[in-house]
Amino acid sequence: MQFYYTVPILLGAMVVLQGGLNRHLGSNFGLISAVMINASILFLTSALFYGILRWNPEIFPEILRPRPAQSSLPTWWYFIPGFCGFCIVLGLPWSIDTIGAGRTFVLLISAQILTGFLWDFSVNNINPSLVKLLGGVLAIAGSILVVLG
Repeated sequence: MQFYYTVPILLGAMVVLQGGLNRHLGSNFGLISAVMINASILFLTSALFYGILRWNPEIFPEILRPRPAQSSLPTWWYFIPGFCGFCIVLGLPWSIDTIGAGRTFVLLISAQILTGFLWDFSVNNINPSLVKLLGGVLAIAGSILVVLG
């Protein structure tokens, strides 16, 4: 179970690495070219992983396995995650270039904390404890100090 706590930590490091490297790619080739390179590699990696999952589903957790659609969401909602990914891949290097990596990621994390609490409350019906809310407020207050300081 402790492994699962390392996943967000690794992903957090990857977000910084991706944004920083995309900034450099964007400086050399143009930011939209960096987005296309990312999208192409994402597509190829996803297609390969999908193929592996189709032929060997038993070696992966249930949540990763392909299955028939069972969603009650309107079809147009399926485009939102991809659009968010595009905005992240385009927006992070742009933000790093304008306000710096430190400020970009402090603000990003603060927005994720706030959005995470709202998501848990409204979608997952999870009420954050007073201690968690206080921790979120302290993290956001700390980010304000970083940005203004």
